[in-house]
Amino acid sequence: MAEQNKTVVPESRLAIFIDAENTSPEAVGKVIVSCASLGRTNILRAYGDWTIDSLKSWRGIFSEYPITPVQQFHYVSGKNSSDSAMNIEAMDIMHHGGVDTFVLVTSDSDFTRLATRAREEGLQVVGFGKKTTVQSFVRACHQFIYLENLPSLEQKIEGPPEPESPKPKRKKATTSKVTSSEEQQPELGEVSLAVKISPIDAMASGRELLLKAAQAWPSEDGVITGSQLGFLLRRLDPGFSPYNYGVAKMSDLVTLHPDVIKPTGKRSGLSDPFYRFEPQPLPGEESK
Repeated sequence: MAEQNKTVVPESRLAIFIDAENTSPEAVGKVIVSCASLGRTNILRAYGDWTIDSLKSWRGIFSEYPITPVQQFHYVSGKNSSDSAMNIEAMDIMHHGGVDTFVLVTSDSDFTRLATRAREEGLQVVGFGKKTTVQSFVRACHQFIYLENLPSLEQKIEGPPEPESPKPKRKKATTSKVTSSEEQQPELGEVSLAVKISPIDAMASGRELLLKAAQAWPSEDGVITGSQLGFLLRRLDPGFSPYNYGVAKMSDLVTLHPDVIKPTGKRSGLSDPFYRFEPQPLPGEESK
């Protein structure tokens, strides 16, 4: 049992590698906050040629977070020496031991082989990158989190009082103003989200993913814990995040689709809820 406990997410030991030349410094704080839920950070490094003008904005980040900056000069034009340095140091750490989760913060598909190599060695691999990241790298990670979907740290602080602001507008509203206020309402829900999402598209794609999970889950009674559901959804889609579907938590996604999955009202331990997949009609039965 002691060996199994080492794989529990809160006990994971993280090595975070940041490709500074392909990552905005504004995203670093949000990434570090997100990594707090993955485990304990043992290694935190950022790679780049800190002498170039485009990386000057990183200097303030180093004074705010305990990141070790790794300097790599660009000796040859057109070749990214920082990528090589990050790959080499990551491989050294992989074989030296001391961590069980690699966090790769980059949108560069050149790190696909590093991700697959870490998986082959039995490490968990979590990626952070832009939505333009090539799918081969996304799928090489056990979990991939899009930077655009990470909530803003400032928005999280200002979030609670926001719902009070539309009240005076509704009192003065005419027919035309009501239409205007209704158009603005979705923005209130975006306080904790980084991207605008079509509610219709989010509902359809969220239901489709949950149906796939129902098909993939081997339990005859359809019962699954919240943690098991989270792992299953990430196996089906390494880029899975509740934010992709217009909600902040996985439980909110479940609530939107009671015809696919419902909470049983029971919990495993103190906080892990049980859910049950609802029986789905066989192909051809839906139209009957």
